[in-house]
Amino acid sequence: MGTQEGTSGHIRKTRLHSPLDRPAKKIVISIARQNLVAFNGEEKCLDLSCITGDAKHPTPTGKFRILEKELVHRSKKYNAQMNYAMRLNSTGIYIHEAYNVIEDPAKQTPLATAVSDTAANIVSKGRQLFPTMAESTIALGNINLLGSHGCIRLPHSGAVELFEWAKKGTRVEIQ
Repeated sequence: MGTQEGTSGHIRKTRLHSPLDRPAKKIVISIARQNLVAFNGEEKCLDLSCITGDAKHPTPTGKFRILEKELVHRSKKYNAQMNYAMRLNSTGIYIHEAYNVIEDPAKQTPLATAVSDTAANIVSKGRQLFPTMAESTIALGNINLLGSHGCIRLPHSGAVELFEWAKKGTRVEIQ
């Protein structure tokens, strides 16, 4: 609280702006709808398609926080490029870019962006309309294109936006 002298000579208390005054950021992921929504308080600021875990590797539900952010990340377990990665737990569940083979984000081409965005949006919509797609596999190496190993995959454009918007500690709810 600060003080400020009013026109009548009385001192009134004014509220100083602090980080606590800002609306809380929150991410809500719907497995059934295959989408991710980011909120500033009650205001929706991002609404993205996403791809969650396949039938053998379901995405865990519950409440999490972003523990760590890495612009460039490669999964050692699955040998998969996962740029714009935001870690949610100790077992390796991340929110990250889908269908990326380019290690250096600075070298992302418009074609690679279009492929990531289009493929992720098509699979997300397909899983929304046909939930049994999560039981199917179309593999590229050890990566199932129809579902993740539990992570939340985003189209390139959405991954970039969310990575820039979210902070370490941002609340994440997966339903």
